[in-house]
Amino acid sequence: MVGHNLADKKIHWINGKTLCKRKDEGGLNFREMEAFNTALLAKQLWRLAKDDSSLVARLLKARYYPRCNILEASLGKSPSYTWLSITSVAPLVRRGSYWLVGNGKTLSIWESQWVPGPWTFRPITPKPNNLNVSFVHELIDNDRGYWKEGLVKEIFLLCDAETILSILLCKSWPDDKLIWHYNSNGKFLVKSAYHLGIQYSTLMNGGPSKADPKWCKKVWSLNIPPKIRIFAWRLSYGAISTKENLTKWISSFNTGYAICSHYLESKVHKFVAMSPCASGLGRIGAEVMWTTITGPRTSPR
Repeated sequence: MVGHNLADKKIHWINGKTLCKRKDEGGLNFREMEAFNTALLAKQLWRLAKDDSSLVARLLKARYYPRCNILEASLGKSPSYTWLSITSVAPLVRRGSYWLVGNGKTLSIWESQWVPGPWTFRPITPKPNNLNVSFVHELIDNDRGYWKEGLVKEIFLLCDAETILSILLCKSWPDDKLIWHYNSNGKFLVKSAYHLGIQYSTLMNGGPSKADPKWCKKVWSLNIPPKIRIFAWRLSYGAISTKENLTKWISSFNTGYAICSHYLESKVHKFVAMSPCASGLGRIGAEVMWTTITGPRTSPR
């Protein structure tokens, strides 16, 4: 944390990325502002993809993607700042959305995202050679209103075939519809887009947190005042102003513990090993620490 103004800076005990982790991963569940802004911008892209009748959508479509949908559009030549910003969040929207099959006439079997399943939403089956089937509607028997089961099983691997045959079809044959995978009603949610972006960033930058989930869950589930839970969390990271920690920022600093003349004032000695110290000193130290954390005790009436 920093001070109240630029001239009064405090020590950064814990970095921002740790604070932005979820509580079960060892953080405090703060919002990561860059990822949150990306999710908000993704909502604007989603609105353009869902409704291309607005003036802005028609202008962008005429300029940048006249022959495809906005999720398949390229950056183009001399793009505006608006278009640069919109295309920068297209990967996030693609990772969280897929096309709900209606009549299947606009969906490419191998290029479009139409197979339910996270991350790719495409068949994992390699494209066969000399295949004359290119669009999803060619896999549908319009007269009967069902998938062409024999053709689907012939083209796709078993896992893909079972997933495709499980997709329900509407016999009124509406247009194909873009839906958000991480919401039961298919509508875009900034919250789910934010967590999807964080999840993908964590996956690409070194995997999940190494914090012990059992310990984290136990700390935050304790029936104690929140300030003590926060203190226990800080203690686990060593984010306490002990003399041992202060030597990282202040050179030639006396690290001795003033109460018991221990050679090093560490978090273990200050908060765990104080009880064996000379009789009354341990109780005095514990009482001082308790008063500092919870405030002065009041005598019962």
